Amino acid sequence: MAKINKQLVTGKDNDGKKQTVAIIKPRPTHTRESQKVYNRVFRDALESGALLRQKLGSYMEEQGLWNDDKQKEYDKTLAAILDKEKALKKGGIKLSKAKDMAIQMAEDRVALRDLIAEKTMMDANTAEGQADNTRFNYLMACCIVDPDTGKPIFADEDGNPSLEAYEESADNEYIADAASKLAEMMYGLDDDYEANLPENKFLKKFNFVNDDLKLVNEEGQLVDTEGRLVNKDGRFINKDGDFIDIEGNPVSEDGEYIVDEQPFLDDDGNVLVVEEKTKKKRTSKKTQETSAS
Repeated sequence: MAKINKQLVTGKDNDGKKQTVAIIKPRPTHTRESQKVYNRVFRDALESGALLRQKLGSYMEEQGLWNDDKQKEYDKTLAAILDKEKALKKGGIKLSKAKDMAIQMAEDRVALRDLIAEKTMMDANTAEGQADNTRFNYLMACCIVDPDTGKPIFADEDGNPSLEAYEESADNEYIADAASKLAEMMYGLDDDYEANLPENKFLKKFNFVNDDLKLVNEEGQLVDTEGRLVNKDGRFINKDGDFIDIEGNPVSEDGEYIVDEQPFLDDDGNVLVVEEKTKKKRTSKKTQETSAS
């Protein structure tokens, strides 16, 4: 058997078991069959009333989901990102200012993604979006193979790739990694996309972030954008690793303030003695009659 050009993906399934699969690049037969899948789903989507992509913008405007103000906000945020990217590339400014600029770029990029998130979600429901998604799923069924035999893992009784078999297992954890790997192979996507963003490349170059792109101080400790110490979950901590609030006050793991509790006073300044109320156990009339007898 000829050697299969493949990439291995290891992860866990829904039962927590380790799974290792191989991802191969789609063959011409896979591509042809996937186009048939696309055509069928596209036709069915149109017949069921799905929008075409070219009409999505108008529909969103009619429904108040996108308007001129949102478009202006999008254009403004994108322009701000590009301006900062040029400034970081050019240099000639204080490193501290450049750091703030890079952090702001990252925040602007998140805002941009949030702004278009609804449009992206709705695009998936267009006729083309549904067809694209199903075509990719079919290619996943074709290209996720056994590392040793090269045969499709998601197959029918005859051993042919099965869209249905794949979709039944698509929620497994390792499938997401496999999908990313296939998309990278098909479309030339950058596996290190986040790390190669201009702001992250700058922050990494000057050791403002760690390998996970988390902000760190000169000692390599995790910090927030203001330089305050945080743990891996983003909670504020002091130099000893104890939890604190944003003002530096000690708090418990549950977020409750740790203080020396003192009794409350009445209006004359005397200590209030609070008596705990005890509830008397209620007995039913039937129980009382039984006890009396």
